[in-house]
Amino acid sequence: MIVTAVMVIVILLYALGKVLGMGIVLVGYTLISVSSSIACAVLCGVLWKHFRKGEVLKRIWGSLWFGLILWAAAEIIYGVYDVFLVDGTPYPSLADMFFVLGFIPIFIALFSRYNSLRVDPPRKLVRISGAAFGMVTALWLMFVIGPIIESPGAGTAVEQVLNILYPLGDLLVVMGALLSMLALVGGELSLPWGMIALCSLILAFSDSLYSYATWNNIYFPGGNSNLITALSNITHVAGYLVMAFGLYVRIRLHRSL
Repeated sequence: MIVTAVMVIVILLYALGKVLGMGIVLVGYTLISVSSSIACAVLCGVLWKHFRKGEVLKRIWGSLWFGLILWAAAEIIYGVYDVFLVDGTPYPSLADMFFVLGFIPIFIALFSRYNSLRVDPPRKLVRISGAAFGMVTALWLMFVIGPIIESPGAGTAVEQVLNILYPLGDLLVVMGALLSMLALVGGELSLPWGMIALCSLILAFSDSLYSYATWNNIYFPGGNSNLITALSNITHVAGYLVMAFGLYVRIRLHRSL
């Protein structure tokens, strides 16, 4: 119910953007985005505390927690830029560094979880997941890599690297999350890991839109929102909310065992 209510609020913010004014939309979106990322970090920290030192899951949740803390820090910096900077959010910025670095511990956590299970998932589910992963990869190649290759002189070298690192990091996280979900399919733990995998897919879509929009200078053009900006930001929040829901379910399951 909380997740649904927050998503409705975010969608209404952008749907009524012209009536409310972009200042209110930006502040509202920033508060929700930052709160959602912090909620994910807090819930993951709660999970980490439930396990004893030396346990494999202690290290796995700790790595995921560290990555989510980096992402929350990035969201806070983005929020400060969006709300207080008159000239808009700089790109690249310190926030981008935290966000990209966060991919590393998150991928390590997800891959370590799959590696610790040592289970061969059903082939049918492997094919379905492979198709989903292939779709995300195709979108990345079409909307991110393609434009960069076609316009090598546009944007700085750092912008080009970041526009590749964002979707690349997403793809690695999607891969790790899907593997973990498939290995646990059929059990009680499949739902929370499925939510984490879905979060990865949603964030990959959001980041692809963001990279495409920033590369083509159509992300908040002239300080105003457009369809691609709204879709990127709405799905960005949706990814965090799905992650938070999955982590909450995992905490409930752990307490019931």
